[in-house]
Amino acid sequence: MVIGLIGAMNVETELIMNKFEDVTVNQAIGMTFYSGELFNKKVVLVTSSIGKVNAAICAQYIIDKYNVSTIINTGIAGSLKDDIEINTTIISNKLTYHDVRRIQMIESLPNTEFLQTDEYLQTLASKKSVELSINHIIGDYVTGDSFVNSKEESDKIKFKYDADCVDMESAAIAHVCHLNMVPFLAIKSISDNADDKTDEVLEINRESVAKKSAKLVLEILKDI
Repeated sequence: MVIGLIGAMNVETELIMNKFEDVTVNQAIGMTFYSGELFNKKVVLVTSSIGKVNAAICAQYIIDKYNVSTIINTGIAGSLKDDIEINTTIISNKLTYHDVRRIQMIESLPNTEFLQTDEYLQTLASKKSVELSINHIIGDYVTGDSFVNSKEESDKIKFKYDADCVDMESAAIAHVCHLNMVPFLAIKSISDNADDKTDEVLEINRESVAKKSAKLVLEILKDI
């Protein structure tokens, strides 16, 4: 069994990288893939870079090259609800795109509007969050290629989707996992409120909330 871990930025993956043992490095498709062991599990870790296409290419590559049995996407996201505060960790439930028409999702691949998280991984993540006293919810994600840093854009997304957070990669990875029948989970902590103050707030919170997600992923790996 090989577990694939994907983050979009170095700040989202470096804590996990520092825990690796017996690392093998592979350069391909413009990315660096680190394979090794964590808690006696075979793991491949990669920083995919930002955006749906990069994330999807990365996911398909590690499925084909490393035959991964599970993929976890770790990192940060923006809140779409007033009661979901910064530092809250969102364990994924269902995921979709905010920049793809619903009819397109249904009538072409992946032939479903919403992509589902693996139930076992979701339950395990929730259990670990409780054990570690991590403020968390099980929530819905929307993904798009635009960086949401204005209230106007955030409000447009909220009007269309009753989602809890927004990011730029998770649904694309879930899409690839769905087509390949690979269990998927996203673990992202809230770094900002996807509004006019996002740039300023993100700069302050990026590192700490990214580490929070990574710590939870490390705990999940112990029991997968």
